This record gives sequence, structure tokens and C-alpha cells, in this order.
Amino acid sequence: MGLWMWRISWQKFWRLPAGERRTLLAAVAMLALVRLAMASAGVGRTQRLATRLLRRRPVRPVSVQEAMRLVRLIEAAARLTGGRCLARALVLLWILRWRGAEGVLRVGVRRHGEELEAHAWVEYGGVALGEAVREAEPFVPFAANLAEAMGRMR
Repeated sequence: MGLWMWRISWQKFWRLPAGERRTLLAAVAMLALVRLAMASAGVGRTQRLATRLLRRRPVRPVSVQEAMRLVRLIEAAARLTGGRCLARALVLLWILRWRGAEGVLRVGVRRHGEELEAHAWVEYGGVALGEAVREAEPFVPFAANLAEAMGRMR
């Protein structure tokens, strides 16, 4: 990235409200930690550890628009850290939980020619957040549990 691009990025950063600047910085740190944790401990252990570490605050309504703003901040952080969809989804899920709101982590697949593509996203308030909503051909989420999956197969 050229020097002028860094300057523009910093100008955008300082124009953000203070709360969004804090969220963006937290997302950068969390994405870096999540990538490191997933590489060393695996996805399952990373998820369990983060869930144990997060202390839930009292539940307060978070609008879907506010959740979409969080997505944009996390995507901006991912451009700096290189976080992929699963890391971004985990960070979004944890930031929502930190604010006392419950999201649902989804992992799904779709066919692309002869190959299957996988993707992770968060659903909040019945709405898929992030890239999942911008895709022309949607990803089909895996069932939440095996019993649900078996019920669909009949």
C-alpha cells in the first residue's frame, strides 16, 4: 500500500466516532489473535476459549443497522490483518455477545462448478450479516445439529 493510501486510511479512521474507532481497533486485535489461536489450537478450542472469556453484559437491543455497521468495521479491520470469513464471523459474534446481543454462527457451502465453496457468517435477528447477504448465489448453511440434518434428509 502506498504512503498516500495510509494517509487516506488514517484520515478516515480519525473521522470515525470515538466508539467506532475503539471497535475498529478491538477488531484488528481480535482478528490477529483469532488467526493465531485457530492456527495453533484449532477452531473448536478457539471458540470455546473465547466463549469462556467473554462475560455477557445485560442484554440490550442492538438494531440490525448497528450490527451491519459492526460488520463494516470488522471488514475494514480484516483488510489490515487479512482475516478470512471464519475469523471475521467469530469476531462479529463475540462483539455482539460482548454488547449483550445474541447472534448465530453459520457455516455453509455452495457449488461452484465442480467444487464446493465454504463460507462462515453470522445471523442476527433473522438476517444474514456481511458477505453472505451480498452473494448472488447463496450458501446453504449446515444444520445446527445432526438430528435436524437427518430430519431434512427424509
